[in-house]
Amino acid sequence: MMKRIICLLMCLAMLFGTTVLAQTGTASAQSRADQMEEEAQFPFLAQTDELAVNVRSSTSTKAQKVGRLERGTLLTVLAAQINGQGEVWYQVELQNGTQGYIRSDLLVRADEAAIEEAAAQAEKKTAKTSSSDSGQYIGNRNTKKFHRPSCHTLPKQSNRVYFKSRDKAISSGYVPCKNCNP
Repeated sequence: MMKRIICLLMCLAMLFGTTVLAQTGTASAQSRADQMEEEAQFPFLAQTDELAVNVRSSTSTKAQKVGRLERGTLLTVLAAQINGQGEVWYQVELQNGTQGYIRSDLLVRADEAAIEEAAAQAEKKTAKTSSSDSGQYIGNRNTKKFHRPSCHTLPKQSNRVYFKSRDKAISSGYVPCKNCNP
């Protein structure tokens, strides 16, 4: 009888110890995420630290891939989450607007030089676009409608004609777009 009681007590102790360990593991992972969130001041810029990193649809390596990034790619970290295995994952937004998740150990906080370089590249890209769109109005060769450069229905690049004024577009046989030139 005494052996059964000891065995039962040992089983209970093992069961209780396992539960405590599991709760402690989850608590420490949550604590790590909370600490990271406090230190991170979301959102912040980060860059990939590995040769190539998969961006996932959720916080698991088995989740669907929504993107793949090369080493040094800049992205915005929006938040931290803990998955069922206690791993910390970052919710990220890529430069093209795609959102997904990357395990936190695959990213490093971007340094000032990387941020400045990304800003310079974005500025060059904007300057290139604005120099090719130097006209105040953009006409569509196919539909003979003209648009403002901010219109959401601009024609593709190969169909564009540029006009310096509204009068020039009208005198060339183009009519105003109803979305941006009511």
